[in-house]
Amino acid sequence: MKNLIKLIFFFIILALHSCNEPTTNKTVKKITLAKYIALNLSGQVYFYAPELDKNTCEAFGECDCCSGSLLFLNDNDFLTIDVCESDDWYYKGKYKIKNDIVVLTYDSLMVEKNYNWEKETDTIGTVTTEYFIKTSKTDKRTSVLKRIFCDKNICFKTDDKRTNYVTLNKKQKLSDLIKQLKDEGIWEKLEIK
Repeated sequence: MKNLIKLIFFFIILALHSCNEPTTNKTVKKITLAKYIALNLSGQVYFYAPELDKNTCEAFGECDCCSGSLLFLNDNDFLTIDVCESDDWYYKGKYKIKNDIVVLTYDSLMVEKNYNWEKETDTIGTVTTEYFIKTSKTDKRTSVLKRIFCDKNICFKTDDKRTNYVTLNKKQKLSDLIKQLKDEGIWEKLEIK
């Protein structure tokens, strides 16, 4: 009886050990990195610009019309805001994560917010519209963000020479930007649900 108990105990240990057989490091690393990136994108605002400060791991650009924001609304949807002096362009799309790469697929709908320059020269206050907001169609396109290392931060290098780097924007909250977009009527024009 004592030997039977030892034999059963041995088979239980053997069965538990075989269930915990390690997978290759390469597979674990890919899955872990993709999940890690996903957890750091959803619900976040990222900033893109042509240069990267390697001390702070933040994108920056001292130029007009070369930076903006990427809003990762959830696990699938994103919104891009291109900023250019007094005008802004808004694009929506879907994103997917493949290992250490994020693929952005843009929709064809674009919203423009253009400053009304007549307001600058209006001396009697008859011009009340500060911005014109209109929608138009554009070509569908994709963009690729490849993860790069900068300390422990999630940073990306893009395939667009104009906006080379994408880094977490620690100064803006997603909820504040969404509220602003809704207040300005841009959210509705982008047909985001």
